[in-house]
Amino acid sequence: MDLKIGQVRLFLILAILALALYIIEPFLITVILGAIVAYLLWPLHKRIMKYIGETPSSLILTLTTVIIVIGSIYYGINLLLEESANFYLFLSKLNIPYISPTTQEFARSITTKFISTLSEHILTIINIIAASVVFFISLFYFLKEGDIIYEKISKILPFEIKSRNRIVKNIKLHLDTFVHVQIVIGIVQGILAAIGFWIFGIPYPILAGFAAGIASILPIIGPYVIYIPVGIFAYASYGLTTALGIIIYGLSLGSIMDYLIRPFFYGKKVRMHPLVMFLGIFGGMKVMGFIGIVIGPIILSIAIALFKELKINNG
Repeated sequence: MDLKIGQVRLFLILAILALALYIIEPFLITVILGAIVAYLLWPLHKRIMKYIGETPSSLILTLTTVIIVIGSIYYGINLLLEESANFYLFLSKLNIPYISPTTQEFARSITTKFISTLSEHILTIINIIAASVVFFISLFYFLKEGDIIYEKISKILPFEIKSRNRIVKNIKLHLDTFVHVQIVIGIVQGILAAIGFWIFGIPYPILAGFAAGIASILPIIGPYVIYIPVGIFAYASYGLTTALGIIIYGLSLGSIMDYLIRPFFYGKKVRMHPLVMFLGIFGGMKVMGFIGIVIGPIILSIAIALFKELKINNG
């Protein structure tokens, strides 16, 4: 009788856990991303909270992240729309037979298509807004209660204290390495982007390079949010050759940094085999999308740390 009651209790617990996981599954990647960004901001958070306290520091850093993300997206969309309008006016003023009517028809069709697509994907837009809200709320609480969460996760690991400390130390090594590599890559991306913008004659190359560097540090954005609008601006202002040059330069630079330089330095620092590193990047990207480039290797590294500890404990 007691055995049956125990089995029923276990079944109910597992069923509730499965239901809970099913409920949070749509936002699981978003929450993980919030944790990663919180870890990126943690050193700055610890310094600020000494002067103004934990909650105000968490709130300020979260709002700053909101401003950076929304500002970057707004800047990119605004630049895209402005230069598209300028390009349309440029073509309309040419008064070349077939060009002007075709341009007007194209503009009308694009507008109609945009409105139609917007109405068809309203649910997707709502999901993106919901995911963004979850991300920023997660970021706030990971900053505010990071120490408490860290302690609780450490205690629920099913290992002895020594093993638990080794696992936590290993995970911390991987996360610290990620932060350092991310910052270095961001600085290099910003410098090379500024040089590229200067070569192609883009106005304010240092400011644009700085924006690209900041965008490349934050996993949620990436430098492409700067390169593509700048490329469109160059197309409207300088012509197709310059625009293609900037976009190819940006995509090539970003790809080399993301798929070669970043894995090399990350794998070398944490002594992870290059094959495992690349599996983490491309496997993560396949499962989670673009953000999997960041999350994939971290999850694999944690899994390897747990596997090594199990191997040590089992002799």
